[in-house]
Amino acid sequence: MRNLTALAMAICFSALVSAAEDKPQPFKIDFLASGELVNYSSPAYSNAMLKAVLPYFSEFARKLNLPVRVPIRTTQVKSFLPPHLIRRKGQVGESVMLKDGTSFGFWDGHVTGYDSPRSYFHLKDLWLIPTFYGPLNMTKEEAIKFARDAIGKLGYPLEDVLADLEPSVPPLEHYGTNIIPRYHIRWLDPRCGGSSAATEIEVNAYLKTIESIRFNYIVALRRPDPKVTVEPDPLPSNHLWRRMNDRANDINHEYAYRLVPVVFRAVEDWVRKFNLDLPLPVTTNQVRRFYCSNDGGDPYVELTLKNDWYFVYRVNAVTYFRSARCFFESALLPFYVRDFVGTPRLSEEQAITFARQVIAKLGYPPGFAHTDLKPRLQRLAEIKGMPTIPRLCIEWVYPAPGQPRDQWIQVEVDCARGTAEMVRFDDVRLWDKAPDLGVPIEPPTTTHAVPPEKVEKVVVPEPPRIAPPPAEPTPPHARGIPDFGMERPPPTAWTITPFQGVKVGMPIRELLSLCGLPDGDWGVDLGHVLIWDLNDGSWVTIRSKDLSRVDSISHQCPSKHVPAGSHNSPPVPGPGRQ
Repeated sequence: MRNLTALAMAICFSALVSAAEDKPQPFKIDFLASGELVNYSSPAYSNAMLKAVLPYFSEFARKLNLPVRVPIRTTQVKSFLPPHLIRRKGQVGESVMLKDGTSFGFWDGHVTGYDSPRSYFHLKDLWLIPTFYGPLNMTKEEAIKFARDAIGKLGYPLEDVLADLEPSVPPLEHYGTNIIPRYHIRWLDPRCGGSSAATEIEVNAYLKTIESIRFNYIVALRRPDPKVTVEPDPLPSNHLWRRMNDRANDINHEYAYRLVPVVFRAVEDWVRKFNLDLPLPVTTNQVRRFYCSNDGGDPYVELTLKNDWYFVYRVNAVTYFRSARCFFESALLPFYVRDFVGTPRLSEEQAITFARQVIAKLGYPPGFAHTDLKPRLQRLAEIKGMPTIPRLCIEWVYPAPGQPRDQWIQVEVDCARGTAEMVRFDDVRLWDKAPDLGVPIEPPTTTHAVPPEKVEKVVVPEPPRIAPPPAEPTPPHARGIPDFGMERPPPTAWTITPFQGVKVGMPIRELLSLCGLPDGDWGVDLGHVLIWDLNDGSWVTIRSKDLSRVDSISHQCPSKHVPAGSHNSPPVPGPGRQ
């Protein structure tokens, strides 16, 4: 019945397309919080996925003349780890380990990584370090050219993987009079504060070979997924992940479809107020993805248009937009440095004034937006050889950073063009009442409800015992953060991009070198739970039993009942973001 209602509403909303568009395209709301959960442990499914990716690994090895017997056959495979979660139907991944110790990674239709069994920078047994001593047969410049040539052999333009820029190459490691002839060549992503690499290659300067390659979530490399001949089995209904995903999808589909024109009109209001370069009216033919969820009794919507513009609608209003030219929060967009290079014509003070003028266009009464406070500025990290990218992210948090947010304002300013490429305006005073659409947001109950006397009692665990905030001001990171022994840690990550290189099993010190110190440790009796608050209101949770390695990682988003970024409340599950 629910599916029939959704289908009927989808057909009904074909009327939302403009008169000039003769052929309305199918429109369907996405109710999946993060993606499609599959039973990856199904032997038939995992074997079919393995057979689908092996030809890609074989071709990769051929192009780089790697010391791997090709074509790679299933008899050479030691282990294969398919993904637990796929973002779309038919998506294929993730990692394969061969019996000789060679490993490959696969995602989004392309090989994302290769490690030879002789990779020094991924060495796990430190007792083997002396076996890497050897003569140096390549200069740094020769090694960089060798790495770029390898990228070319794979058929990738250098600018697609940021390898047209000047790389970061640390000095070679020495142990007494011995040298490790390995160059770790990294092309840094300027969006990550200079701490994370878009592409990294390990060159063996003794044998003149490639020992490791990483392409870290580069959108430009995405290709169609290979065909898998077996359909995955869904997870059982009682599986924890399935229950969590179903809870996020617990929304009346009829309410969601009735909400579509309301969201469109709210987006159009922001387009007019900010004079955004978007055609009006907004129609279903412009939509790539319309995600809708039930956020504690109020709607939460993520709207992605086909031209890569992105909007968030929360409770009863738009609270965020990001243009296709957004810099700081563009991890899901194709990224080319040349598109952002320019000569700044706005100083920082002028950019702050401009941001205040942008927020004033929302038309709130004087004093409602606390832009009279001193803002926090997010600047680009200084990366050697990086051309000038004149972007500045200006943020106001009220009452103050580190406290529960009553109001959160952000504006990303293109200081060359004098434009706002991202605006966020979120205020708890606006979380008044969701639209009344004639039907409840909660899904209708079924006639097959279990009798109360047969419902299993659930024991709710006690909430984590979190110490109250100190009465006196303390230095940054002083509240409940372990002593990691790092004298000069990198800046704490603000965006999700640095965490995309984090894997389960990674040493904690390597994690901190990518993402900086956490904003807090919510751990209790069972280990440490490290939290990083991100500038989009979401947070990253990393668990580690003894702070030696990463045991698990998750990305969560705020619920309206617990203000985003709160250091005084434990993280709670919110609607998923893709």
